[in-house]
Amino acid sequence: MDNYLCFYKRLKKYLFFTFFTLLFGCNSNLNWQIKIVDSDAIIKGNNLSMVLDSKDYPHISYCDWSDYSLKYARWDGSKWNIEVVESGGNFGTYVSLGLDSKENPHIAYFDWINYDLKYAKKENSKWKIQTVDREGYTGTYISMKLDSKDFPHIVYFDWGKQDLRYARWNGSKWEIQTVEEDGSVGMCCSIALDAKDTPNIAYYDFSKKTLKYAKLNGSKWDIQIVGLKNNNEGTFTSIALDSKGYPHISYYDYTNMDLKYARWNGSKWILQTIDSEGEVGMHTSIVLDKKDRPHISYYDYTKYELKYARFNGFIWNIQTVDSKGDVGAYTSMKLDSKGYPHIAYCDYGRYVLKYARLREGKREEEQIPLIRSFVKPDESSSSLDSSPQVSNPQQIYVVPEDSNIKMFGKKGEFRVYIENRGTRDTFNVSLYAFCPAFDITVEPKFIKRMVPGERSYFTVKLTLKEEFGSGKYGMNFNVSSQNKSEAVCRE
Repeated sequence: MDNYLCFYKRLKKYLFFTFFTLLFGCNSNLNWQIKIVDSDAIIKGNNLSMVLDSKDYPHISYCDWSDYSLKYARWDGSKWNIEVVESGGNFGTYVSLGLDSKENPHIAYFDWINYDLKYAKKENSKWKIQTVDREGYTGTYISMKLDSKDFPHIVYFDWGKQDLRYARWNGSKWEIQTVEEDGSVGMCCSIALDAKDTPNIAYYDFSKKTLKYAKLNGSKWDIQIVGLKNNNEGTFTSIALDSKGYPHISYYDYTNMDLKYARWNGSKWILQTIDSEGEVGMHTSIVLDKKDRPHISYYDYTKYELKYARFNGFIWNIQTVDSKGDVGAYTSMKLDSKGYPHIAYCDYGRYVLKYARLREGKREEEQIPLIRSFVKPDESSSSLDSSPQVSNPQQIYVVPEDSNIKMFGKKGEFRVYIENRGTRDTFNVSLYAFCPAFDITVEPKFIKRMVPGERSYFTVKLTLKEEFGSGKYGMNFNVSSQNKSEAVCRE
């Protein structure tokens, strides 16, 4: 009997350990390695894009805000090789990267100066650049995938019309169509292609404040509401398809400030809350492994941390990847051939592009240089040290509708567009316009709240003063806003 009890206890202990291992995928030798990709660049967002090649080496596209150039970084096994794709303007604040069957990079990106959607492809060591869509103000919230013929499919938001747009290269020209135009729809869009190269799109309906999903069915788009109507959920979306072609979507629930996950089971949507500790779940990126299990990288706004969640078949396992400073915005994740995650992300406290991968070995963290070559008086802090910092970088950017505003007569008006390019909400946004030659009024007086990525505008109305005649006059703009802790409700 004693031998039997001893055996039973051993068996029970073994089964518990086996179950625990299956649940959590225990491997005490797995740790994160964190690298600095481009220490000379200023990285603030709006997004990054990363893919892995056949050797599991990362390739990353991003905007360098020190000169607003579009850059491309490639790891060769020992160092980062960094190239400028296009410069001399404002390129890549929205960007999406893909590698074709020959591992040539393709990049879809936004031209902020001309408000155009552009596309670059590298062939024979040279970048070939095209303008895909130049109609109005278009080309933000970009997501791109390459099909079985290496042709690009791009989904994006048309700011001017507030529509969701889709462009694909057919081998000789771009075919462009509107996916949905009912209200303000298409922000935070993400695309995936199924086995037949059919586009599947997840996106945010700003008018209905909900998450939507669209799939091309012949010549028409089948559109579904995934989340709850008017629940303000569906921003920071990312989509992936499983082996059956069913969509899986990670997204942010703005009402409850949670990370959420939706999957289609063939007949209905299954919704889950993955992380609800504090304000968490922005800047998501989802990938499915070989067993169709989801892995999600995301930003913890409360703790300013990069987090990673994976479903192992039983429960969600959540861990912090990086917590030094304000890190984890604009995540882009892929899984390597072993199923280990690789994540590109922004250190928003230091404006640095970082890269983390899970691999066997000890934890390693590359340090940010104490002095970086981009530092300028208006960009640097009062001191340069190696201690982690949580800063409040510039979030609201002014984008005048036309820098050469023409008036006929003594009165006129124009719009000044603003955008929240930060990672956090901003409150009580006001625009101040000044020119001694005009009496100026600005409407509205303030915008109570702007979420990350949101764009809005002020209308500036002008009346020429009696003592001034016709001519050219300069005008100064200034924007003020408050963070969450400073915000005071105005009625």
